[in-house]
Amino acid sequence: MSSLHGPIALTLGDPAGIGPELVLMAWRLRDAGPGLPPFFLIGDPAFIERRASELNLRVPIADVGPDLATEVFGRALPVMALPSGAAIHAVAGRPDSANAGATRESITTAVTLVRAGA
Repeated sequence: MSSLHGPIALTLGDPAGIGPELVLMAWRLRDAGPGLPPFFLIGDPAFIERRASELNLRVPIADVGPDLATEVFGRALPVMALPSGAAIHAVAGRPDSANAGATRESITTAVTLVRAGA
């Protein structure tokens, strides 16, 4: 499968949920077989870095936008910071409504990027 229009944008979901772990694990499997297209996460790069550390996963994080995501995908997980610059402080398994704004912003940012053809 090739990416005709750029990398796939992944949204944050609930940062206390399994989404961050799935993204980290998917990136680590990027070379396991053919067909995994480049992707990037829309969220908080520092949060994803902390979550990788908590899980003892060696995953380098690149704070980039969709324009550079494909270029860095082979060597680092591309994470686009939320446009607001919101920092996420979540504990795995403990949902917190304080993170709802970041989750919503991740989704609206992805929709905006898709509509713009990015």
